[in-house]
Amino acid sequence: MDDKRLPDLGPLLTPQKEFGVVVKQAVESQTVHAPRVDLLFVRFKEATPDENGLAEVVCNQVINYAIPKNKIIEVQKQAVANPSDVSIWSKIVSEARRAFIAYKPTPSTDKPQSRYSEVGEVIAFCVASHFLNAGQVAAKMALKTNSEMPVYGLDGIHVKVETDGILTVFCLESKMVGNAKSGGEQYAKSAAGFAKDRKHKLNEQRIARDLSNLDILDGAVRESALAYFDPYSEEQGKVRERFVGIIIYDEPGYIDKLTVTDAIPIDTHQKHFVAKFESLHGEFSQNITTALKNQNVEAGTCRAFFLAVPSTARLKELFSKEMSNDHIRQ
Repeated sequence: MDDKRLPDLGPLLTPQKEFGVVVKQAVESQTVHAPRVDLLFVRFKEATPDENGLAEVVCNQVINYAIPKNKIIEVQKQAVANPSDVSIWSKIVSEARRAFIAYKPTPSTDKPQSRYSEVGEVIAFCVASHFLNAGQVAAKMALKTNSEMPVYGLDGIHVKVETDGILTVFCLESKMVGNAKSGGEQYAKSAAGFAKDRKHKLNEQRIARDLSNLDILDGAVRESALAYFDPYSEEQGKVRERFVGIIIYDEPGYIDKLTVTDAIPIDTHQKHFVAKFESLHGEFSQNITTALKNQNVEAGTCRAFFLAVPSTARLKELFSKEMSNDHIRQ
């Protein structure tokens, strides 16, 4: 394919500078790996993993995840025309936050209900934007008609034009789980379901064509990009589809802490964690490979990012407090 005909999808990408500060990559998968498995972790502030920082950064991305880009551009224009009226921005931020399911602890255990997992969807958006350098095609949260109901289907669709002229479509699925192995197994089942469900795929392609961020592209660029999502176009032969799982799980390795003293470098604690965390890569890769094989999924079409956090339950709670500004009153 002639490089001059490649659609410029740069406007779809939301840079994630702050996310890259609080979430670090311990192991980056290679193109020869099948499946590709990457290990991510929460950065340390000396001996403490920065859970609060992660919750805050992810909360700040809610507007970019949930609001279509054409609407954000319109608000930007309004802000330029009325520079003294900052309420323009507060209104759209409120609109984005209202689209999310409310946090409600389970009375018997005082733990967040399992359906409160949309923070995982926003994290998936951040991972795809930062680590895959891929722009969001559709703000599916905007399709909600009831804030208390989840969005069904994929958690996100991101795209990237490769240097060889191939368009890679990243189909995102987030999981927030207690342990990495079960998260990998859940991801494998989701990958199998999507791979076999042509109706589901066609519906996601319809959303990408008709209800997407591609509207912000101009003229021929937009038409060129849309052609990739037409199941009957020539460009469909130039599409590489990857099912990407973002598995956020409770990592027990955070419990193994060193004593804080002035005698050791400040980054010693993070290096101590990373050394052990990196050693898990082989185990995680094998577990994912086995799970995909059991589901009859082509491993080469899959990529999994394992994001280790101290506690997914705690992360949900922190995110909910950021969303409601509840932390201000503490």
